[in-house]
Amino acid sequence: MKHASTLFCLLLLFCCVSGTVHAQYDESTVKAVYIGRFAQFVDVPHDSAAVITIGVFEKQGLTPSLMTVYKTIRIKGRRVAVQFYPSIDSAICQADILFIPQLKPHELKRILNIVRTCPVLTIGNSKGYAEQGVHINLYRSQNTIRFEINQKAVEESSLHMSYKLYELARIVHPTRAGNK
Repeated sequence: MKHASTLFCLLLLFCCVSGTVHAQYDESTVKAVYIGRFAQFVDVPHDSAAVITIGVFEKQGLTPSLMTVYKTIRIKGRRVAVQFYPSIDSAICQADILFIPQLKPHELKRILNIVRTCPVLTIGNSKGYAEQGVHINLYRSQNTIRFEINQKAVEESSLHMSYKLYELARIVHPTRAGNK
């Protein structure tokens, strides 16, 4: 029953959010909510920790919305901490979710090489990020926020993503027959 209600909430969110981004919610807030919803459908090896950490590389952009949204909202019943990482090094492996803003290509490659061995869900916000190996990438299609999943990158990681999330996404680098 718990999973059914969670799925209902996810579908309700995506139905509402997948439409036009309404004036009452700015795009950053919508994306921050998406990040939490993604986490509901991804199992990571250290899922038993008391806090879910969302790692960020910039103090502007999406970070203020993440801090506002997750000041009171929990993910999987756990408190959420937004952690700023001033540099790209192995410390980013301490995050459960890593939000990657638009970076220079060599910086993205370096991040992906570091987290490849860590159970970190990577979420991007830039064109081409899913193709380059980010697990989930948010993008705008007309006046709608959508997302794509790099299925190959997810399956090569130690993460398990629910098929329910795949059903709502555009799939990049599919590994199974029949995916979008």
